[in-house]
Amino acid sequence: MKLIVGNLKMYFDGSEIKNYLDNLIRDDNVVVCPSSIHIPYFLNKNINVGLQDVSMYEKGSFTGEVSALQGVNIGVTYALIGHYETRKYNDNKIINLIIIIFIIISSILLFKNNTFFNHYLDSVYPYILMILFGIYIMMFIVIIIKKCIKRKK
Repeated sequence: MKLIVGNLKMYFDGSEIKNYLDNLIRDDNVVVCPSSIHIPYFLNKNINVGLQDVSMYEKGSFTGEVSALQGVNIGVTYALIGHYETRKYNDNKIINLIIIIFIIISSILLFKNNTFFNHYLDSVYPYILMILFGIYIMMFIVIIIKKCIKRKK
C-alpha cells in the first residue's frame, strides 16, 4: 500500500489548522504528521495521524522527546524517522554510541584476570583488542571530521 504523508513541520499555528482540516482530503492512504502540540486537533477526525519524530527511548527524562509508546497511547498510528535535521543536529548520538561500545568492551577486558572469563576470553582476546582499537580510531576520525566541517561553516 502506498501512502501520501504530509509533514507539516512547524508551519501551522492554531488558527491555521482549522482551515487546513476543512480542506484536507480524507483517505486511508493519506497520513498527516503535525507538530506534537497540534496532534490533538487531528485525532478523531477520520485522519491517519503520525508523529514527526520518535525518541529512541520509551520513557525517561528526555525533555521535548516523544516516544512511540506515547504516540500509540493517544491514537497516533504512524511516525516519521531519520530526518535530515535530526541527524544534522544530533550527531553526538553516534559518538555516544561509540563511547558506550568502548566502555562495554573495556569492561569485558577488565574481567580478563577472572578465571571464569579467562577461559572464554583467551580465544577472542586478540579480536576484542582489534575491535577496541578500531572503535577508538573511529571515534577520533568522527570528531576530527566534525571539527573540520564546523570550521568550513
